[in-house]
Amino acid sequence: MLEALRVTELRLLLSKMGKSKSGLKKDLMKRVSDLLHNDCSPELLSAVRELHKLRQVSKDARGSSKPSSVQIISMPECVSPGKPQSPISICTEPQMIKLPFYQTLDTILPPTPLAVLQVMLEALRVTELRLLLSKMGKSKSGLKKDLMKRVSDLLHNDCSPELLSAVRELHKLRQVSKDARGSSKPSSVQIISMPECVSPGKPQSPISICTEPQMIKLPFYQTLDTILPPTPLVPTCGGIMQNSDFLIHLSLDQETQIQKSRTSQSGSTSVQVVLRICYSESVGVEEDQYPPNLVVSVNHVICPVQCSYSSNKMGTEPSRPCLPIDITAELYITFTNRFSVMWGNFGKNYSVAVYLVRVVSSQELLVQLRSTAVEQQELCRRRVSEKLCSDPESEVATTGLQVSLICPLAKMRMSVPCRARGCAHLQCFDASFYLQMNERKPRWTCPVCHRYAPFDALRIDSLLCEVLESSGEDVEEIEYLSDSSWRAVRRDKDDKNKESAPHPLKHKGNSKPACVVDLTQFSSDDEDFQKEETVSTHLEDKSVHFRKSGIVKTSGAKSRKTQFRKY
Repeated sequence: MLEALRVTELRLLLSKMGKSKSGLKKDLMKRVSDLLHNDCSPELLSAVRELHKLRQVSKDARGSSKPSSVQIISMPECVSPGKPQSPISICTEPQMIKLPFYQTLDTILPPTPLAVLQVMLEALRVTELRLLLSKMGKSKSGLKKDLMKRVSDLLHNDCSPELLSAVRELHKLRQVSKDARGSSKPSSVQIISMPECVSPGKPQSPISICTEPQMIKLPFYQTLDTILPPTPLVPTCGGIMQNSDFLIHLSLDQETQIQKSRTSQSGSTSVQVVLRICYSESVGVEEDQYPPNLVVSVNHVICPVQCSYSSNKMGTEPSRPCLPIDITAELYITFTNRFSVMWGNFGKNYSVAVYLVRVVSSQELLVQLRSTAVEQQELCRRRVSEKLCSDPESEVATTGLQVSLICPLAKMRMSVPCRARGCAHLQCFDASFYLQMNERKPRWTCPVCHRYAPFDALRIDSLLCEVLESSGEDVEEIEYLSDSSWRAVRRDKDDKNKESAPHPLKHKGNSKPACVVDLTQFSSDDEDFQKEETVSTHLEDKSVHFRKSGIVKTSGAKSRKTQFRKY
C-alpha cells in the first residue's frame, strides 16, 4: 500500500506525525516505513489504508469520467499530553492554504484538476463546445477536434472561473440528459450563469443551458398557453418509420378562447392550436424543423403539412422554414384528443410541442413596431455624424453619404423606413413590405447586408421619416452632409447628377451650406480631340485640379496629395 502512495500523501503523513517531510520520495518512504516498524500506531495504519483506498477510488473516477467525492478521516497527532488534536483531511481534491487577510465566505467553484476537466470536455457535444467558445469570444467553426483544441487551450492558458463552472455544469447536464433518455422522461430545465468575455462596462448575459429545447419565438404566432411542452419523439422499434402517440385535453379557458375567436363567415380562427417540431438535446433556442417523411394525424384524421424537399434522397429533411401545423379543426373541444406523429428515423432526435397561439397579421405587427420600436432622432443624428467623422490622419475625407429613399425590396418609395439593431449601414427598407414578405415566407434577413434581422431587432429611423415627410414625391435619393444637413439628389434624363440646395435639419439653426466645387478633368491626345468632363463634389475650403498624370493637388487649410488610377 505504501508504495502506491504519492509524494503529497507521504508528506501529509509525516507532517501529522511530527517528522520531516523534505527529501525525495525514497527518503519519505524510508521514514514512513521506519514509523510502521518501530512506532506503529492504529491511527497511522488506518490513515495508510484510507489513503490507499482513496488512491484506487480516484483512479476509477478518472476512468469513468466521474470525480470522486471528498472524504475525511480522523487521526490524532503525535503530540504531548494536553495539546488539542486535529483530524487529517485526506481529499481527492486539493486543499488550498488559508489566507488570514482573505476570509472565505463560500465556495463558488471547488478546485478541479485539469485532468478531470479534460475528461469532462471529451464527453461534451459539438453544440455545447460551440456555446462555450461563442461566449468566450472565440471562433466556433470547424470540426469537433478543432473545437476541443480551442477549449483545451483556454483551460490551460486562460482558465476563468466562469469557464470552469460552465464545463462542470455542462458535463453534469450531459449525464442527467442520458439518464432522462434512458427512462424516457425529459428532465427539468436548469440555467447556469456564465458572463461573456467582454470589455469593462459591457453588460453581461447568462448562458441558458437547458436539457429540454427552447423553441424560437414566432412573431406571427403569439403563444397564449402551452398545452404540451417539448417532448422527445422516442423510437419504439428498429425500423426506419417510427410512430409516437400523445393525449391532450383542452382546459375550460382554452376552449373559451377558441370558441370566441371563430368568425361566423369563414369559420377560421385567430386563436389556434398548433403543433411544432424541433431538434432535441439542443443548447439555446431552436428553429422549427420537420423530420423526414412527417405525417401528423389528430383523432385519426390526417392534417395537411406544408413542406418542400430539396432532394429526393432518402432521409432528407424538409427545407426551412417549417411553419407550425394548425390542428384546431380536428380537435374535440370537450373531449380528450389523441394525435400521432409518424416520422423517419435517420439518427437525429426531435421533440414535439403543442401550443395555444393567436395568429397576428403583418398590419398588427406594424402597429406594434410603430408604438414600441421608434429610434430617437438624436441617436439617428449621432449615427450619421459618426459615419461622416473624418480621421485627421487619413488622406480621404468623407463629406457626404447618399441614402436611397427607394425600398430595396419593393423598389418603391418607403413609407416606414427601418433597419435591424445590429446593422451598420444607414440604408433602410420599408417595414410594411418587409413584414408582409416574412408573413408569406419567414426568412427575417436584412435585404441590405443579408444579416439575420428578426422582428424584435427592427428599429424605425425617425430621422429618415422626417426626411420622407419634408421631401417631394419625386425625390428618390438624399445625401447627408458633414454639417448635419441633407440635400436631395435629383437624377433626370438630361442631367444624371443634378442636386438641389441643402436642407438643414430642424435641430440645427446655424448650419452652413456645403461648398460645391466643380472639378474639371482634361484628357488630351495627339490623335483625339480634347475632352472635358465635369464632376461635382463637396469639399471644405479646398480647390482641386486634375492633371493628366493623375495627381491631385489641393490648397487651403490642409494640403493633401492623392493618386488616382483610371480603369
